[in-house]
Amino acid sequence: MEIKYTVQGLLIYVTMAAYLLALVATIARRPRVGQVLFLAGFALATSSCAYRWVHVRHVPLQNLFEVFLFLGVACYPISWFSRRVLRIGGQWADMLIGAIVLFPAGFIFNAEPMHLPPALQSPLFAPHVAVYMFSYVFMLKAAFQAVE
Repeated sequence: MEIKYTVQGLLIYVTMAAYLLALVATIARRPRVGQVLFLAGFALATSSCAYRWVHVRHVPLQNLFEVFLFLGVACYPISWFSRRVLRIGGQWADMLIGAIVLFPAGFIFNAEPMHLPPALQSPLFAPHVAVYMFSYVFMLKAAFQAVE
């Protein structure tokens, strides 16, 4: 376990802080503040993912570091879709999930860029991985909903 002293690491840690502060604000019955912080965390997570994309020059879904970084981005859109379209509550869980999935990216997995193998250079690679990453977040959200 190591702290990443890079711009990428800083973006991850600030995103985790925003998600956790959003959770605290929501639990403290300040839903408007929680929403703003959750949206700010999403913007930071998106910036972190975009920064990684520019840094490695390919879609950042190659290794576990990049996958967990993407999971941090996926939390807000899924939360929005669940709340607005499916009419499912439990947004506090989405904020917690966002912080949980960013922990491995921030502290455990190696962030060193690697060469993208030819098998992963297909244009179908990014949508394929993105869809099952979204499904993982949906399953985690369902698990939290089941115990609520």
